[in-house]
Amino acid sequence: MYFKFLPNIAYPTPEGKTLLTKDIFIRTGFKTPLINNLSLDAYYVNDGETPEILADKFYGNPNYHWILLLVNNIVNPYEEWPRTNSALVDHINTKYGAGNIEGIHHYSIANTDPEIIVDYDAAKVTSGEHVAVTNFDYEVDLNESKRQIFLLKPAFAGEFAKQYRRLVS
Repeated sequence: MYFKFLPNIAYPTPEGKTLLTKDIFIRTGFKTPLINNLSLDAYYVNDGETPEILADKFYGNPNYHWILLLVNNIVNPYEEWPRTNSALVDHINTKYGAGNIEGIHHYSIANTDPEIIVDYDAAKVTSGEHVAVTNFDYEVDLNESKRQIFLLKPAFAGEFAKQYRRLVS
């Protein structure tokens, strides 16, 4: 549904032909009154919930998944949407190599929020002042930070889609 609203552009191919395709790089903004704290609800994405599942659940249409992505400024849902627990383990094994899931990613000052990353210091690690953060813990924290999103209230979804359609065409 999202792509059908995008304008077409002529794209030259290396063979000298011209291909008509959607302009996927077009971006637009929205009127401030439409997107504000009164029109948004905070939501925690549960394991396995996709933009399509949430769009169907809240807007009654899985094709409105693009609204969730735009409202949350998500360009690449493969990297910016939270992974399922099993996909996260696969990602960690791919990124750091099999068997390195518990490898040390970095060190931080113990009990700090937000975490302060520091260089390795054997004496401070021994004393407990600095702690090791594993690849697993780092990636889990990163993934968890993606779970808090905002949902456009269902009453505004139709107007949002209309305004977007008008802006990009």
